[in-house]
Amino acid sequence: MDDLSDKDIIDIIKETLEYGYVIPSKHARSQMSSRSYSMADVKNILKNGKITKKELNDDHRCYTFMGNDLEGHPGGVVIELNISSRKMVIITVKGGVK
Repeated sequence: MDDLSDKDIIDIIKETLEYGYVIPSKHARSQMSSRSYSMADVKNILKNGKITKKELNDDHRCYTFMGNDLEGHPGGVVIELNISSRKMVIITVKGGVK
């Protein structure tokens, strides 16, 4: 189903971060707080990290990114992306400093 390369997806995500809608879920906000993540940390992982997992079906596209937060600690972000509306939901974050 996914005819987009990882580079295409990352470009769309960067554009969405700049001009679209980024909505952290309640769960993601809780996890960000407990891991001392800011939205800047999440954006850094999305902009500079690598896609490590894809879940694609007719209804949604979910991607897991692994990378470093602003302090250089490894972490991950799981998002659901709606390409046509340039909307991204942050589902959860992983790693960080507890």
